[in-house]
Amino acid sequence: MLLYNSQTGITRYLADAGLGAYGTSWLSDTSTVFPAAVVADLWRGVPFFAILILADLQSVSKDLYEAAEVDGAGRLKQFWHITLPHLKDAIVLSTLLRAVWEFNNVDLLYTLTGGGPAGETTTLPLYIANTSVDAHNFGYASALTTVAFVILLFCSIVYLRLSKFGGGTK
Repeated sequence: MLLYNSQTGITRYLADAGLGAYGTSWLSDTSTVFPAAVVADLWRGVPFFAILILADLQSVSKDLYEAAEVDGAGRLKQFWHITLPHLKDAIVLSTLLRAVWEFNNVDLLYTLTGGGPAGETTTLPLYIANTSVDAHNFGYASALTTVAFVILLFCSIVYLRLSKFGGGTK
C-alpha cells in the first residue's frame, strides 16, 4: 500500500523524474490497477523462487562442470546442458505451486483494492470470499470452491504431464 501511495510512493518519485504526473494513483485507475496488483504479487513471490532455485543449484555436482570444461564446453553450453536440465523439476514445481497460490490469492488483492475499482481485480477466490463472508451465502461459495478445485486439479495435471515432471533428464 505504501509503495502505491500517490503522495509518498513510487508514483511520486517517478513524477519527480518526469515519468508521470503528481497525485497519480495506480490502484484507483481501472487501466493500471490490475498490472499494479500483478507486479506487487510477483514481487512477493520472488524470494520463494530464489530460495528454491538456489537450493537446487547447490546440489549440482561440480564434477559435471569439470568434465564439461575438460571436453571444451563453454559457460553457455554448461548452463544449457547441465544447469538447466538439473533445475527443470525445481522450476516446474515452483511454478506450479506459485500458480496454485496465485489462483487462491485473496489477501493481497483484498488489501490493495478490495476487488475494485469497478471490479477490475475481483478474481474467483476474492468473489468466493466476498460471497461467503459479506453476503453470508455459504452454499453458493462452497459450490464455487468445488468448481475452483476442479479447475486447479485439471490445470495442474495438464501442466505436470506437458512438462514431464519427475521424468528425469536425457
